[in-house]
Amino acid sequence: MSIKSVLIVDDHGLFLEGMSAFFEQHYRGVDVHVANNATKALDLLSENKNIDLILLDLAMPGIDGQEFLNTINRKHYLIPLIIVSGSENSNQVKNALTKGAMGFIPKAYSGEQMKAAVQRVLDGHIYLPEEIQYLVESDGVNGVFLSDRQVEVLKLICNGLSNKQIAYQLKISEATVKTHISNIFRELGAHSRMDCARKAEELGYFSS
Repeated sequence: MSIKSVLIVDDHGLFLEGMSAFFEQHYRGVDVHVANNATKALDLLSENKNIDLILLDLAMPGIDGQEFLNTINRKHYLIPLIIVSGSENSNQVKNALTKGAMGFIPKAYSGEQMKAAVQRVLDGHIYLPEEIQYLVESDGVNGVFLSDRQVEVLKLICNGLSNKQIAYQLKISEATVKTHISNIFRELGAHSRMDCARKAEELGYFSS
């Protein structure tokens, strides 16, 4: 996936300047939006429909990063989001991943490490540093990590529901359902709904 527009959300001006320079250097022609609080970030999201990626600091005054994640989930924004933080608090990282974040990048990373991590997420994968990779293994199922919403969709797939039926039951759009299913297939390495259900059973996702 290429990137044309990015939103960086952090309450430290120096970090915003540094990350803006990073994206302008490594992604030619990218449109960089910055917000020093979550309220401004939500306004920018409503005004700009072409944002391809969000970088978010969790520790912010007012609406913090976790509540920002809750809000964009309620609004059904389907934009890859990466947590970029100076803290490696395991509970915060776990909660962010559960709410749909696609990765965690420490602020101490070099430019090259940052670029590799961002590209990993743009390619559709979850990125975690090796030193906290255990988060996926401990909170996921046999090394496979799905968000709470993805697990809900997976269960309905296993129950034989169509995209339309899943959308109706979860009160989300069919487009959102298709995106979730695509991500679930990729994470499970499945090629069809039947294959997806079989692999979910093999992994013990819904075993009692």
